[in-house]
Amino acid sequence: MPAANVEIKGSFTANEDTKYTVEFYYQVNGEYPSVADSSEERKGTTDTIVSVTEQDKVPTKEKYTLDNNKVENHSGKITGDGLLVLQVFFKEDKNENNIPDDEEKFTVIYKKGEHGAFTEDVENETKFTELNLNDTTPEYAGAKDSNNNPLNEPGWYFIGWEPEVSETIKAEDSTKESIITYTAMWEQCKPVLSDPPVKKNVIGEPKTDATFVFTLEAISNDAGLDNMPMPEGSTGNIKKVEIVGGGEYEFGNIEFTIPGTYIYQMTEDQPENTDYIYDGTTYTVTYVVTQEGNALTVERTITKDGEDADDIVFTNIYNKVDIKITKVWEDDDEEFAQRPDSVTIVLYANDDKIGSISLSKDNNWTYTFEDLDVKDENGEDIEYSVEEIDIPEGYDASYEPTEDGFIVHNIKGQGSVTPDNPHTADNIFVYLITLLISVIGLIKINICKKEEL
Repeated sequence: MPAANVEIKGSFTANEDTKYTVEFYYQVNGEYPSVADSSEERKGTTDTIVSVTEQDKVPTKEKYTLDNNKVENHSGKITGDGLLVLQVFFKEDKNENNIPDDEEKFTVIYKKGEHGAFTEDVENETKFTELNLNDTTPEYAGAKDSNNNPLNEPGWYFIGWEPEVSETIKAEDSTKESIITYTAMWEQCKPVLSDPPVKKNVIGEPKTDATFVFTLEAISNDAGLDNMPMPEGSTGNIKKVEIVGGGEYEFGNIEFTIPGTYIYQMTEDQPENTDYIYDGTTYTVTYVVTQEGNALTVERTITKDGEDADDIVFTNIYNKVDIKITKVWEDDDEEFAQRPDSVTIVLYANDDKIGSISLSKDNNWTYTFEDLDVKDENGEDIEYSVEEIDIPEGYDASYEPTEDGFIVHNIKGQGSVTPDNPHTADNIFVYLITLLISVIGLIKINICKKEEL
């Protein structure tokens, strides 16, 4: 008899402790590794759907963000063999703005910094947009100087970009706003110095040295400076120096840091000592400062009242002179005892009588007229002349010029006739002595003699 069918019924309960794996992948230079960077083994119920957690989507490494284009393996059904693998991928995010670097659009901006002179934010010159990761970095294309460097403010020169410009677009160089900024760096040119000298000449023979004051004044510049460079010790745009007697003095260094043309004037202040005729010359000193690369150079030119000059020289004339009068007797030591006790000498300035003196044994037959003017109020030389009044009977008179005056000779002879007007009449010797102060401080003497008719 055939065997009867046997029905066996059973029930199964799903394993709640079935293994599955979650793997984590981190991109490197745009590529994912073939082997996960890390993984976690988890357990769940067979044949149920599991997913990665929200915490799994948070990268454990800095400068990464979730790759939302690779989410297909974020969930799956647990199989009884425990072979289910969930995968989470993270892309590089080196500027940490939660945008994967290879999906980002970058902007490159060149900034002029503190001393650049080019215009910023000009498309395709100093600003470049819509750039991708690893694109070639666009070169600066703004205004440039003669050396093909970014255009600088005068007196500064370009030394590079901060940071150094990368060859390609790198996310780590950008801000969270996807902007890569390169800022021009500058150094100041080494200043050039000039020390304008002033020379002082004094003509004449003053008894004591006088003090003279000179003024250096800044006039104008085309460098756009409100306050021009001036030597140390200046008050605003003016510097004054004092020179005692003659000599040379330097106002001090003028330091130029910016190219341009700078104009100064130098004058002498009207001296308080009225014994001098001051020099009213105006000197104009022009400095032209130029820049070539990182170097400044300066050239100086001088004009004197509008005419080219080599030096700055002020000449003051000591407007006083002493005239010494000496009487010499040539009579064999009074052999005939006709010498008078005294004689009178008259001094003339430009034919005008300005004084007289009696010479005798008491003053050793000599006298000095002191502090006489060399020039008149019009600046013209004064001619001085002397004349002996009432020439003694039996004597002739003659006049010998000297460096500091003249000698009046009375020569024993046939005698002379004294005219009514001894300064202008005939039949008398009149010697005019012209005391002119030359540039070497000597006295020039001109003698005029009227012949006896």
